[in-house]
This record gives sequence, structure tokens and C-alpha cells, in this order.
Amino acid sequence: MHIKQIIIWGHYLHSHTHSYIHNAFYKSFRYLGYDTYWFDDNTDVSQFNFENSLFISEHQVDYNIPKRDDCLYFIHFIDKARYADVPVSNIINLKCAFRDTKRDIKSKICNNVVPVNNNNLEFYTTIDDILVYYMLWGTDLLPYEIQNNIDNIKNIQKKRTRTINFIGTLTEPFHILYLFCNKNNIQFNKYGATFNINNKNNKSVEDNVNLIQESYIAPSFQNQLQVKDSYIPCRIFKNISYGRMSATNNHIVYSLFNNKIIYDSDINNCILKSINFESLDESERINIISDLMYFVKDNHTFVNRINIMKEFINNYTPFSI
Repeated sequence: MHIKQIIIWGHYLHSHTHSYIHNAFYKSFRYLGYDTYWFDDNTDVSQFNFENSLFISEHQVDYNIPKRDDCLYFIHFIDKARYADVPVSNIINLKCAFRDTKRDIKSKICNNVVPVNNNNLEFYTTIDDILVYYMLWGTDLLPYEIQNNIDNIKNIQKKRTRTINFIGTLTEPFHILYLFCNKNNIQFNKYGATFNINNKNNKSVEDNVNLIQESYIAPSFQNQLQVKDSYIPCRIFKNISYGRMSATNNHIVYSLFNNKIIYDSDINNCILKSINFESLDESERINIISDLMYFVKDNHTFVNRINIMKEFINNYTPFSI
């Protein structure tokens, strides 16, 4: 069966943390030329033809998703019981690499996971007779948008101010950053993570880009549970693709970038390292950042993710795309 269209189901933009994943899928599938639609459980789809669709959804918002035997379903943490009428070969449990690969192997619900290809970023296994697909998230920029930022990197560097713009949920590490700002007379602005689509504090992708480009530093800190779980946040890919050096307190993130970003397990040390990086000679700073931007462009956009997903679909499911 050949996939004719892409259906993103649930989590309209700004309604949930996973909505940003859905938005990146939506934007990237459309860029790649696929007929792509975005519905949720409250959308009237009675007149829509879902024949041979690829559905991408999440287990909290898929209650009313059409269940068909001619469609393929990638559902983040799928509730298998909801898909009793769908052939098991059409169901993919979508999870995160490397967090969920680590969890599933440690809990012994699977013996091992297999790389989809030699990039070792996407993996698969079988659990309870269902294929499980593990993938990383990525930046919400398209490759050409990153290239535009690379071409404009000198001007981007000049946009930096003595204000830290933070977009997301204020977890403990970012509270430490907030206290650092208070002590050092640095303005700290927080945006986003309202999960209310009508809230004026929400920011578009374009706004996100500008705010990060203007930020004094642009770290991607994580709480200790995420560090312990080897979770790779999308924020690290975003900040770098926007044209800024980023910093992490997670060693697996540091390793993913071949030890070329800023790292320290201590948040205050990581903040100081980030500030010191900005004092480097401009040409040296730009060369380092540009190399990292190319790395994200070539490996960590949702276009990259979709192309590997297509490879998986063609090789391991009854569908082609």
C-alpha cells in the first residue's frame, strides 16, 4: 500500500509541549511536497477521505482518530487497546532515542534495539508484537532556513544583547540561571510553555529565532531526571540552528555534538563558560558556530528525521512512501 497523505492528529500549536513536535512534522512534510493535514479529536472530519494515510499522533489525543486497515499509525506511546481493529502490522509505537531505548532495555521489555541505518540515531525493536520506532527530535527550522542563518551569521552575532531570553518551562537549572541573572544585573525574560493557544506569551517559530539570536547566552539545560535518562532535548538543535552557541549539562548531548559545544555538569560553571565563549575573537566564534550549524542542518532537522522514517516504512511495514 502506498501512502497518499500525511495526517498530524492532535495537539494544535501551543496547546501542549508535544505540539511543537507536531508542528515540526507538519512543516517538514509540507516542505517535502506531501499533502499534509492537521486535525484533532474535535475536528469534524466526516467528509474527509483518509484512504492510505500516514497518521502521526500522541496517546493523549488520539481517542477519535479514524481506525482503518489501509492506514499506517505512528503514535507516541500508543495505547494498543484503542487500535484493536487495526492490523498490528499497521501500528508503530513511536518513542524517543536515546531515553526510551535505555528505559526499555533496562526494564527488559526488549532484548536489544537495532539501528535503522548506520547513522545510529534511529532504532527499532518489537515489543508485545508491535514495532517500536525510536527517534530523536530536532530543530524546527528547515535546511534552507539554517543555511540562510549560516550565510547571515555575522549579522546574527551582532544581535546579541545583555538580556537572556528563555522560551520554555522554568525547570530547576533555568531557575539557577534566573538567580544568576538577578545577581549580575542581567535581564531575564521568560516566554512560552503556556499550553494555552490563546495566551499572548506564546511565540512563533520566527519569534523564537529572533529572541534566541538576541539572547546573552543560549543554553539548553536539563533537569537531573532528563540527564539520567539520556534525553536529547529539541532545544539544543534549535538554538544552534538559529545561529547561537548552546550549552548543556548532559554529557550524552555533549557527546552527540562530538564534544564541540559547551558542557559542564554544574549549571553555574556552564553559565560562566557560555559567557566566556562569547568573548572569543569574532572569527573564531563564527567558525565554531557555523560548523555546528552545518552539523545540525545535515543531521538534525525534521527533514532528516522524516527521510529515515521513510526508509523504515519502506523496509519494515506493508506500506511505501
